[in-house]
Amino acid sequence: MEEFKLEEIEQIYHKSLKYRTITKEEREIINSLFPISPCKEKGTVDYIENNSIQIKDYNALSKDFDFTKLYSENGFKFEEDIAISFDDLQSIDIINGSDLCKYFNFLWYPIAEDMIIINLSFTKVLLLTHYGVVLVYDIIK
Repeated sequence: MEEFKLEEIEQIYHKSLKYRTITKEEREIINSLFPISPCKEKGTVDYIENNSIQIKDYNALSKDFDFTKLYSENGFKFEEDIAISFDDLQSIDIINGSDLCKYFNFLWYPIAEDMIIINLSFTKVLLLTHYGVVLVYDIIK
C-alpha cells in the first residue's frame, strides 16, 4: 500500500488503515488463479479485460460513481477481507471490505492506476481500469 495514501487517511480520519501485504507464497496462489503469468508481456489486467464482462451501468470516472453499491451488487461482503492490487498483482494487500468502501476515494487514483479486487474465496474479481471501465471476472476453478 502506498504510504501517501495511508498518510492521507490518517490525517483526515485520525485512524490508521489496517491492512496486510501478502507473502510471495500467497501472491503465487492468487496469480495461479489466472492462466497467464503477470510477468509476461500481457499481464493480469489485460487478461481480465479480455475475459470478463463489462458492467455497463458503472463508470468509475463518473462523479456519481457509487463504489459501495458496485461492491455489494457483485457479491462482495463488507465484513470479509479482500485482496487488492494496483500493480497487476505484483504486490497484493489484504484489507477489510468495509474499510475499502469507506476509504475507496483515497485508495484508487483514476487515470493513474488500475485496481484489481479479489474476494478471498477466489471466485470473483472486480477490475476498475484507469480509464473508468468496470469489469467483473468470474474465476473458474
